[in-house]
Amino acid sequence: MNLVSSSDAPADSLRITFALSGDIPVVYSVRVQNGGDTVFFGYADEQTETVCGSGVLLTVKARSLAAVLLDNEACPQVYCLPTMEMLFQRHFRPLGFEGYTGGDRVCRGDLVISKGMSEWQVLSRFCRSCGLEEPWVTHDGIIVTDGRQADTVFLDGASPRLRLSRTVRRNALISDIYIRTSKADGYAYHMENDHARENKGLRIRYLNAADDFRRSPAYAKKMMDAGNSAYITCTVQVGGIISCRTGDRLVIGGQGESFIIRELRYILGRDGEMTVITAEVENNVDIKKYG
Repeated sequence: MNLVSSSDAPADSLRITFALSGDIPVVYSVRVQNGGDTVFFGYADEQTETVCGSGVLLTVKARSLAAVLLDNEACPQVYCLPTMEMLFQRHFRPLGFEGYTGGDRVCRGDLVISKGMSEWQVLSRFCRSCGLEEPWVTHDGIIVTDGRQADTVFLDGASPRLRLSRTVRRNALISDIYIRTSKADGYAYHMENDHARENKGLRIRYLNAADDFRRSPAYAKKMMDAGNSAYITCTVQVGGIISCRTGDRLVIGGQGESFIIRELRYILGRDGEMTVITAEVENNVDIKKYG
């Protein structure tokens, strides 16, 4: 079993293989539990039956409930000051979602749904227009629009570390962004990333805010910040299953520093259970002291 949750992807992904005898069932949904708690629930994307020397193996690939919003295209239209309740009744309840949190917010201005937009893009755009954080979906089909409370996860001697690594991704940095803010002008608005310059990163982007208001300087700053956050990451492999989520803070060995978890990978195989955690790391952190 391989279960991946990432802050860069709205839906968690699961790949699981097990032996079968007798008839092979059609798998529609998958639920994974740990100690009675659900750690994954979603719908199967594909299943593969393999006949080999050891018998028949069934492999199922599935994604969590947010994938329903990603896979369904929204009807193109323009809403004037829509509310969350209206969007939920028209767009999300018909897809099987049970409810939402965060109250009945009102969009600031028109909400334009263009041809080809997914229902997830509609939800995400609505949340941004209301000044909310990126939404997420629970295992029970509840759409959460009021953020997520971050917990702190401590890794000490009770959770044996198998490996600790530090990765520098210079290609994640964006050094310059040029923005076209007016149809009468070119890409004259320039944003420079000092962090990228200091670390010899050179990656240039162009945004057209004149034709798409979403490509604003604020959006450009988020792009730069995301690259800066991904510049240095720490990956720790731990034996067993560690209960945590993306966005939680990770403390290793009581050293004091805490890192923001960006990706979780749960693995169950011949060698037992393992959790692989990838987190943001500050420039000046020396991981050798965690060995």
